[in-house]
Amino acid sequence: MRTLFIFALTLVSISAIAQELEYPVIKGYGGVVRAPEAIMPTEGGKIIIDIASDQTTGEGTNKSLDRVARLINLYGLAGIQPSQLDVAVIVHGGATKTVISNAGFNEKYGTDNPDLLLIKALKEQGVKVMVCSQALLRRGFKQEWLNEEVDLTLSAITTLVEYQQKGYSTLIY
Repeated sequence: MRTLFIFALTLVSISAIAQELEYPVIKGYGGVVRAPEAIMPTEGGKIIIDIASDQTTGEGTNKSLDRVARLINLYGLAGIQPSQLDVAVIVHGGATKTVISNAGFNEKYGTDNPDLLLIKALKEQGVKVMVCSQALLRRGFKQEWLNEEVDLTLSAITTLVEYQQKGYSTLIY
């Protein structure tokens, strides 16, 4: 019985070590697990990411924005630099609140916007972050509340079509 317990404890310890998250490019967001035997991407790409969900991580940031950081970190793990990627994000729907400045977020929700540092980190790695003007205004956000790191587009629909016509792959988070 003691041998079985030690064996189980060893497996749990090895499992915990193997699951440790890394942040090769964007520190603190989008953690990834090293998988040495996995087939790795060999080149970057053109990607437009459609974000409408307002689900949050345990830290309170938008889960879909965190997945964008994970995408950048996964490519980084494979040795592909952010400069070899062309990543754009269009935010709309329930996720619209993620792109509001602290002043606007405080006015509407009474607290700071937990996504601003993540958006800044994404921008620093070349990710273009955009928001649908239709979602922004129809959801009651003032245009002057828009985070200065974020570009305003006519709509998510027209932005997605335009990027797809330019050869971008679409990911829906």
